[in-house]
Amino acid sequence: MSNTESSHYRKVPILTKVNFPKWEIQVISYLTGTADHVRIIEHCWGSNNTLVDPTCPTDTAAQAKWDASEWEALGVIMSTASDLHLEIILRHQTTGDPVYSLWKKICGLHCSADASLHHEA
Repeated sequence: MSNTESSHYRKVPILTKVNFPKWEIQVISYLTGTADHVRIIEHCWGSNNTLVDPTCPTDTAAQAKWDASEWEALGVIMSTASDLHLEIILRHQTTGDPVYSLWKKICGLHCSADASLHHEA
């Protein structure tokens, strides 16, 4: 990991019950903006500009880089979200699913919690 990556990674805050929007932005920034790894989250520039899980490459050399990126992304999410989501993270490690699926679970939980708070207000 280069000094630039390392310093950028340290800017990703620890996820709490109240800082999900900031955490989400910082994780997206880190996982889509690092130049020397395969992007784990990318923008789909379709009609609704959604975030998507890129397709795993079939080329052996590209696949090794992909696997390294998956580990890097998992490390970012594990080190910043494990205080709130340890069970989900531990369960994810045993599935072998892409890190993007873990990302979607955590986002889904926080988005539904935010929606219920707004509804109660």
